[in-house]
Parts: sequence; C-alpha cells; structure tokens
Amino acid sequence: MPDCNPSETLQHTSLLLKNLIKSSKKTVVSYSKNDGELDQTLSTLIKNDKYIVKDKIAIPNLHASDLIGLVKLREVKDFAPEVIEGEEIAGGSKIIQLQSENPISAFLHGRLGIKTIYPQAVGLPASLRGYIIHQALFKLYIDLPSKNSICSWDNKELKARVTSAVDFAFLSHEQNADSLLRGLLKYERLRVTKILYRIIQIDSARPNFKIASVEEDFNFVQENIKLSLRFDRIDSFDDGTIEILDYKTGAKKRLLNKNNDAEDLQLFVYAMATKLNTSSVAFINIDSREIVFDGVGLNYKNDINWFELLNNIKLDISVILKDLSKGDIRINPNQSINDARSLNLLSRFTELYRD
Repeated sequence: MPDCNPSETLQHTSLLLKNLIKSSKKTVVSYSKNDGELDQTLSTLIKNDKYIVKDKIAIPNLHASDLIGLVKLREVKDFAPEVIEGEEIAGGSKIIQLQSENPISAFLHGRLGIKTIYPQAVGLPASLRGYIIHQALFKLYIDLPSKNSICSWDNKELKARVTSAVDFAFLSHEQNADSLLRGLLKYERLRVTKILYRIIQIDSARPNFKIASVEEDFNFVQENIKLSLRFDRIDSFDDGTIEILDYKTGAKKRLLNKNNDAEDLQLFVYAMATKLNTSSVAFINIDSREIVFDGVGLNYKNDINWFELLNNIKLDISVILKDLSKGDIRINPNQSINDARSLNLLSRFTELYRD
C-alpha cells in the first residue's frame, strides 16, 4: 500500500485476513515451519485460542484425491493448435527469438498475448528513456539526409536540428509533468542532446550513404505467420544495396557470438522480410559513455562470407517459423530457474525440473 503508513497497512492486512477466514465454513491456516535454515512461527495476526493446532493435517478440499484407485489414470497430452491463416501474433521479431530459445515463451507471449509485469522503476524507466531517444533520432533524420548533407550542416543549423529533435521527443512527456518529473526530464534532455551530437559525429565519419527510411512499419508473412515489424533506420549506398540499423538503448546487444552464429535474430528477420539487397546489418548500441556499432556484412571488416551467412541464418529462421506455425510449445530444460520464473506458473518449469 504505497500511500499508507505502517499502522494503516497492518489494519488493512488484518481486515483482509479476517474476511478471507470468515468466507469459509472451515478454514485451515498453514505455514512453512522453515525458510531455509530459519525457523518460522505463526503470524501474530492469527489468534491461537480460536484454532486447533495440529502438526500434521490432511490438505482439505482436494476432491480428486478421492478418485485415486477407483479408475485407471490416463495421460492426456497437452498441445497447442497450429497457427491458422489470419491469426495475429504479437511481439514482432522478438517472438522468433523466443521460439528459438524457449518455444513455450513464444506461445505465451506471441499467441496468448501475455505480458511481463516489470518492477516499478526508480527515476525514469529504461523503456521511457529508450523511447525518447528513438523519437529524437526519428525527428533528427526525418528528412532522410545523406552523409554529405549531414557534413554540410554548420554549427547554427546543427544546433537548430538537435534542439528541434530533442523538443519533439520531450514535449508530450513534459506537458503534464509535476516538478519532480520535470527535474528528471531536464537532466535527461542534456543526456539525449549529447547523444545526438555524438551520433551525428559518427555518421559524418562513415562511408558514403543516404538515409532511405526511418521508423517504417511493414509486415512479414511466411507460412501462416504474420508479424508486424518496424525498422528504426535503413541506409542506402551507391551500389543499390542497403544497411539495416537498429538503435539499442539498454544492455549492449551483439548480432553474432564468438562462433559467428546468430546471437540475436532481429535484423536477420528484417533482412529476410525486405525485398531489397541487404549488404549489412548493425545494432547501434547507445550509452551515455559510448556509442558502438555492432555490425556484420560488406561494410564491416571481418572474414565472414556475408551472403553465405545471411542465407544460412534465413534457413534457420524458416525452420523456427515452421515450428511456431505447428504449435510447438516445448520447454527449454537448460534454462535457469531465474530465467523461467516470470512464466513459471504457466509453464510449470520448476515442477518439471524437479521431476
């Protein structure tokens, strides 16, 4: 109870417990005797003189237990239906990533629409800070400039463009903000402004390009799978090829692992969805301390055969999509209990893990 003092919280808890107990003709109050190595005692909210205390008691109201031995138990296989044509799947390319890592999570998030509830953030939530940066970069490059155009901006025009982009990104958040939130947004303005200047500096030093698209929505359809996707940015080159770029404002992301296998499928899904000739893909990892491109393809120095790599990953994605389409809901037995916790109630991972 965020707006209550300790006394009011205790009063509310006591009333809630009292009403729960009164709602049943017969109530069994139970608790764990131990929490790890610590002994636990009965809560002081429970008055001992009103209850019969027993160390061992049968768990009540499990009526199915009465049927044990009366009939032969039959195992019923649980399954998910195949994806039908026209079925909407939420989550975009992330669902393909989840399907590759833990199919049950792709089913729960993508097809059932279950959302993870994150803990309350201190200060500005990471999702809001990321959204603001995306909006600022969208406005900064909305007129789709080339590298030469960006390099031609003098100090006056550069300042005007950055200021306009920052104002655009913050306006809706500042309009109804209280004094505390305004203070937090003021500091965030300074941070985002520095980030925009740094990205312009990096873009000015890259090989010749022209921004072809920013924040573009499109659909990806294969098998019966239809996903709604969005490019952050596409750059085009003189040879007619494109590079797909995606801004990452959280933890640093990598496209490939040390074995040059796809670690994150997002941009490869985008490359598979577009009809344009993709010569490279890259995450732009954005942090207050540094901005780093994690890219692979013809525009980056490496020993990888780009088109062979891209083709192999596209084949892997096709297999993943077929599994998703068939209703694959396997549980990854190698994940940690912490990774499985958010969906544990539905996946029964801990129960299966112990078995």
